Amino acid sequence: MRFNGGVNTPGTPTRNVAIDFARALSLLVVIGFHLMLFRVDVTTVGNGAPIRTFVGSPGPVGWTLGWFIMVMPLFFVAGGFANTLVIDRLQGQGATYGTWLVTRARRLLGPLAFYIAVWATVGTVIAWFGTFSTAMLGTQKLTGALWFLLVYLVVVILAPVMCAAHDRWGVLVLIVLAVLAIIVDAVRFSLGIGWAADINYVVVWLFVHQLGIAYHRGWWRTGPRIIIWATFAGAVIALLVLLKVVGYYPPSPAAVGDQAVGNLAPPTATMAALALAQTAVLAQVERAFGAALERARVLQKVLAWVNALAVTIYLWHGPIIALAIGLLYPLAERHPGRATVLLGRPLIIALALPLMVGLVPVISMVERRLVPPLGDAPRTRLAVASMVLLLVGFWLIYRTGMVLHPAAPRATIGLLCFAAGALMFRDASRQSRRHQHHHRGGGQTDESEVPGGRA
Repeated sequence: MRFNGGVNTPGTPTRNVAIDFARALSLLVVIGFHLMLFRVDVTTVGNGAPIRTFVGSPGPVGWTLGWFIMVMPLFFVAGGFANTLVIDRLQGQGATYGTWLVTRARRLLGPLAFYIAVWATVGTVIAWFGTFSTAMLGTQKLTGALWFLLVYLVVVILAPVMCAAHDRWGVLVLIVLAVLAIIVDAVRFSLGIGWAADINYVVVWLFVHQLGIAYHRGWWRTGPRIIIWATFAGAVIALLVLLKVVGYYPPSPAAVGDQAVGNLAPPTATMAALALAQTAVLAQVERAFGAALERARVLQKVLAWVNALAVTIYLWHGPIIALAIGLLYPLAERHPGRATVLLGRPLIIALALPLMVGLVPVISMVERRLVPPLGDAPRTRLAVASMVLLLVGFWLIYRTGMVLHPAAPRATIGLLCFAAGALMFRDASRQSRRHQHHHRGGGQTDESEVPGGRA
């Protein structure tokens, strides 16, 4: 099966510093948001009660500010740009779809497999030898942030098709996805069909990823600047209409505090409008500062470090924040009169940040050992089959937790599916031409050489 997405553009640069900057910035803003969001209930300090954290209720002012720091769409835009770079390169080399899958998905699989293995082990031990309900609740909290990687795996699977669709139909793809997102929202909110919301995990983020494909193809980066301003104005107007006129969209970008329903997970059409506005801002920034960013070698090294560890940082920043709280809590118990200071946000941040800087590279070294080795001819059919198992397992894990126990059948099935998919993916990734020749008697293979480089 030959690789059909993309166009052969050998002159295209392998990196875009503005995109790297956007990707790193969006990740750091997410971490900063979580550092500022969680608080510790100091009223329980000293009475033997377990540590209790809670999320503050930002209120209308906080909701408004939240739209300015909601940068998750920007990450998908950057992903669309980076994926298109790789698709074009593979197209030029005559690679296969299997090559695409293992080239992109393997970088997610190592960190993800380690994260799930660690917490599934902890959760299973607690479930069997401690309190089952504690194990389930704890691991469910740890899977809360996994929706992003689950959706991104789906996007990776569909990226070549979406890239080819853009090259053939252009803006029509975006229009169709936007209309679908609005219809899903109407079914969800107006008709009260809650399960429909999950459809937009794919539809909305494919729309945002499609903006990254368009951005790579030159949209907004070239041509009159008035197009950028018109795009930004149109996107902001669309966002305001959805929030203020339509009537059923939540006012907060994310579900935090007393706002039980947000626009992020599951996403609504507001994320599509926000992504369009952010893409216009990105284009304006690249046009104004792109040359300076290309010359900033130190900044590029920092961006390379952050982006290389992006998945690790995303997965582990929450547990590391919890670790910082856990380290400070005994001090607060010894000095309950100072608990407000010892468990206050400034001290938690002051401890959590150096812990991240120290622990993330160590965790990454372990993760790299779990990244499937890349052979010279990945097996397409096995790669596709493994991705199906991985997605089924990943979805069940995200929904139910990470516990191997008869009383948690869906979580158990999810973990087993994920493990089987990971093993199959590893075999598909490292398949070599010599191995295929030996087992197929030298028959013709549809596999292709794996390219080097990264995006």
